[in-house]
Amino acid sequence: MLKAGKLRLNKVYSDSSGFVINNVQVMKKTCRYLNYPLIMILILSMSINGCILPNQGEEQLPTVATDAVADISSTLAVCNGTLISTGGSIWVNRGICYSNIVAEPTLQGDFRWADVGSHTGTFSVLLDYLTPDTKYYVRAYAINEAGEGYGNVIEFTTTGSVTGDIVFNPDLTYDSMIDIDGNTYKTIKIGDQTWMAENLKTTKYNDGIDIPLVTAISNWVDLSTPGYCWYLNDGGKYKNIYGALYNWYTVNTGKLCPAGWHVPDDTEWEALVAFTGGESVAGNHLKEADLTHWVITEESVTNSSGFTALPGGTRWGTLTDPVIYFTDMGYTGHFWSTTEDYDPVSEYQGVYTRTFKGSSHESERSSFTKSQGISVRCVKD
Repeated sequence: MLKAGKLRLNKVYSDSSGFVINNVQVMKKTCRYLNYPLIMILILSMSINGCILPNQGEEQLPTVATDAVADISSTLAVCNGTLISTGGSIWVNRGICYSNIVAEPTLQGDFRWADVGSHTGTFSVLLDYLTPDTKYYVRAYAINEAGEGYGNVIEFTTTGSVTGDIVFNPDLTYDSMIDIDGNTYKTIKIGDQTWMAENLKTTKYNDGIDIPLVTAISNWVDLSTPGYCWYLNDGGKYKNIYGALYNWYTVNTGKLCPAGWHVPDDTEWEALVAFTGGESVAGNHLKEADLTHWVITEESVTNSSGFTALPGGTRWGTLTDPVIYFTDMGYTGHFWSTTEDYDPVSEYQGVYTRTFKGSSHESERSSFTKSQGISVRCVKD
């Protein structure tokens, strides 16, 4: 239906038999005294008074179906969909949205890959950068001026694994330490520093007080106080290998590491990186040298330092950018420092971090917002 005051005219033309308005013929003998200006006035009057013109209607939500997921591997999958109807719109954006934690993914707050097009029919989208042995929820979507339409949800699980035993450097001698939870960690001396060679997994501060466990998506977004979680909220699967993901407010308490240890500041990270060759190559000497946990790696990676950096992933989510998801496991390891990063021009308030990527030799100095959840390594006092 045309709304009052809105004219949507598909065709106005004439032939030997009469006028045709929106494909409806008006014979000359009934309108021989009318001309084009009068016809346009008539049509406008009809639209203003709410009259229904043939073949005109409100745009409807597009109709789309999720057909199948095929060619599933440890890191890739192909999702097929069909755009059944554009909902009467002259344009439509179609594609696949997916999540590794939300059972009904949408375009708000979840991953999405769009295949822009306005025609109906089948389409395929390659999903990449997936984590091995992980369940994903996918569904086709289409969006037009009326809104979003979604297909059915399909679940699939990638092949492979990222939960084997940690591969330490067999040529080095490690020591050990125990946290307040009773977890035992290997430690390694690197230059003048002694570091944990595993990610922190404590659920208590060193004074015995519990750290809040935050699993709900909305709660994590709004958090400006301490909290931790496990990757995909699955401690049984990921705790022993990757440890916990802590926000910076937990780090900033000064009570996260066991007594006699602390979260390093940016200067201490810089000293570690300098001792292992500098930012451009330190990743080779600090990352675990194996494909057990890194989805991709390089032959030059030796873990010669014994640090054994792991790709424990990230929990994203901020008040200014409320996109909440777990990502990067198998691909990237991020680690907190205690040094804040502030830009007076943009008023950005973050914290310096250290990043290791499977595809890079580097040890990158990064900056994260305080609400994000990443890994922690402690250094001895």
